[in-house]
Amino acid sequence: MMKETRKERVFANRTVEFMERHSPLIRFIAFFISVLSITVATSPLIRQMELPVEDQQIGKVSTATLRSDRDYVLIDEDATKQARETALKSVKPVFFFDASLGDMIVDSVKEAFDYMRNNIQVALYQEGGEEPIDASSTQRVISEAAKRKELETIKEVVLSSREDFEKALGIKLSDAELNALINFRFSRDIEDGIISILQPIMQEIIVEDKNKLIQEKGSGILIQRIYAKEQRAEGIMSSVTSIKDVAEIKKLIEKKIIFMLADYNKDERKLIVSLTTKLIKPNLTFNASETERRKEETLNSVTPVTINIKKGDVLIRDGEKITREHLKIFRGIRTKTTRERDIIVTIGIMLFAILIILVPYIFARAYIRKFAPRTKDILLMGILLAFSVIFGRLLLTVCEALSDYFPNIPQHIWEYMIPFAAGAMLVRFILNSETAFAFSVVMAGFTYLLTNNNMYYGFYTLTGSLIAAYSVAHATTRAVILKGGFLTGFMNTIMVVVFALMRGETLNSIILFGCLMGLVNGVMVSMIVTSSAPGLEVAMGYVTDIKLLELANLNHPLLKELIVKAPGTYHHSILVASLVETAAEDIGANPLLAKVCAYYHDIGKINKPDYFGENQKDGINRHDTVTPSMSALILKAHVKDGLEMARNYRLGQPILEVIQQHHGTSLIKYFYQKAKNQGENIEEEDFRYPGPKPQTRESALVMLADSVEAAAKSVPDLDAIRLRGLVQKIINNIFKDGQLSECDLTLRDLDKIARAFIKVMDGIYHQRPEYFEPAVKQSDGVKKQQEEKSGNGEQNKEEDPEDNDSDLKRLGL
Repeated sequence: MMKETRKERVFANRTVEFMERHSPLIRFIAFFISVLSITVATSPLIRQMELPVEDQQIGKVSTATLRSDRDYVLIDEDATKQARETALKSVKPVFFFDASLGDMIVDSVKEAFDYMRNNIQVALYQEGGEEPIDASSTQRVISEAAKRKELETIKEVVLSSREDFEKALGIKLSDAELNALINFRFSRDIEDGIISILQPIMQEIIVEDKNKLIQEKGSGILIQRIYAKEQRAEGIMSSVTSIKDVAEIKKLIEKKIIFMLADYNKDERKLIVSLTTKLIKPNLTFNASETERRKEETLNSVTPVTINIKKGDVLIRDGEKITREHLKIFRGIRTKTTRERDIIVTIGIMLFAILIILVPYIFARAYIRKFAPRTKDILLMGILLAFSVIFGRLLLTVCEALSDYFPNIPQHIWEYMIPFAAGAMLVRFILNSETAFAFSVVMAGFTYLLTNNNMYYGFYTLTGSLIAAYSVAHATTRAVILKGGFLTGFMNTIMVVVFALMRGETLNSIILFGCLMGLVNGVMVSMIVTSSAPGLEVAMGYVTDIKLLELANLNHPLLKELIVKAPGTYHHSILVASLVETAAEDIGANPLLAKVCAYYHDIGKINKPDYFGENQKDGINRHDTVTPSMSALILKAHVKDGLEMARNYRLGQPILEVIQQHHGTSLIKYFYQKAKNQGENIEEEDFRYPGPKPQTRESALVMLADSVEAAAKSVPDLDAIRLRGLVQKIINNIFKDGQLSECDLTLRDLDKIARAFIKVMDGIYHQRPEYFEPAVKQSDGVKKQQEEKSGNGEQNKEEDPEDNDSDLKRLGL
């Protein structure tokens, strides 16, 4: 494995320092690029269609295939206008037919004639002093002088009452007509003649001018009949030919007058006809306000004819001639896409993107224990979101082109192949499940926007992303990623079928092709993750499980150097790895990460191995020749040296953190007490490791296992009871010292850890039976001398009849 050059190491350190120093800025940049990418990809301000709308474009050939960028509901003005005109034709003009008008006119004639006759009688009575006489009677015999005088009196009365008489009749009289009435003394015969003509005539339907009804000849009219007390009834008269106007009625009267007034003389008939024609009024009148009201109601009830255009629908194809129908659609879209509206839509998209990122992030930080992304994790997710949006936008364009080329396959079927789940799989592969879940929710919201608010596709992305993340949990080989891709593809096919059933579609070849696209999606996801994960590991310093497997190889240069220069430390690290691996499985930590961290946690001892007890030989202790303070510095230096070596060999940030934290801020008690006993002027902080305290469960496991394994070696005759007490005591001491206060271990976890340590160490330090035979075979001469000295050589011979071959067999050789 290649060592890191000095320039590379300096650059990496500066990059890490910069990110930590400017953490809020980096997080904001990641958040900004995520929001900006989805806003740019979906904003109508950016993706506005150029549509021909001028009449001069008719007949020209389109140079491109234009598709709808979203759903539109356009009003077909021509069709709507035609529908309204058709509806208006069905509205019949409303006329009022006053059936009581004839009776009212008759009553007015009676009232007017009675009024005038009474006035004349009163005037004649006052003048003659006699009983009132019937002034209308023409049978009285009086002298010529009396007649003249009476006539003068009648004229005076009539002239004075003329206005009231005309008002009562409702007509204006000419002087000739008034003189004729005076001459006939307003007789009842004249009155009865007028009434006899009016009554039958006014039963007819009469209009002012029949010419106004000609246009309604075919459709008819609606008549509202008005009776007494404003009682009304409606009816439709389909034919208007039977209706007469005033002019026709007058001509009819003139033709039939000789038959109707056969008992009257010529002058009387003339007067009656003259007054009757004036008294006749149209009883059928056009109700303009009611007609307009009904027309308005009809227009409002007409539903506008609409043209429904779905996102992705082809508006015009390349090479197709532009027609007036095309212009109608283009103009409708143009009216719906004003710049003000586009700005409002863009603001809405931006706010939605902000909320879909912040809400899951805030919730996860508050309630999901393992969700604690670092600055570079936030940057990674921001980059993945932005790349997914850009890549997805390009593939959506490809899907549009494929839909053009294969018009029988809808565009949304092609969209099932876009591998949006790759981001979630990468996040889970590199980080953890909790972060991958939050990322999946955000990614689903982004694809919902990318596909024009397609809720189905948002859920399709969410389920695919969650399955993709689930499938690579603790992936230790590239084959696991490939299997995860197939599992994601299988889930995609299920979702394609589910969505088809929800739309009410039957399973057909198109749906089966969509299932194939879902499988292709899964394969593409695994390919993307397999190819991009190594680059992200190197570029951002991440350590995946596959990387950990490479580091777990005991042939790693650092471990080979460790076994040569510090064999005791190497053996100690192997034992610590066994302890933490078992305990990590019990508490739900990452066993592989814990084991690899244990392998490398003490690599700093390579520089000065003889200053550490497990490497000392022949009872020589180098610390006897240095002061306690110097000893403490040497011990603390192995952490700093280990960090330097880990950086040189690019072991990864998690391992660096464990090396730095595996002693926390614990006190080097032996040399601290030794310095105090020697009377040195010391500070306790000088004898504590620089820390920090363990921040993760894996780091805490290494600290506990390191202390337990080192202590176990110093206890002679370690049986099960003493082992249990030792483990519990050391864990309690570390807990009471506050070294576990910054990681998320619970008391239940500590109990599980203690049980796991005891189980493993009981297998390592169990009591073995003693073998009385020497491990090395003695020569016959030596053996014979010993037997002679003991005096029982023969006896031993008899008891041990086995020869050399049997001894070798017993030793396993």
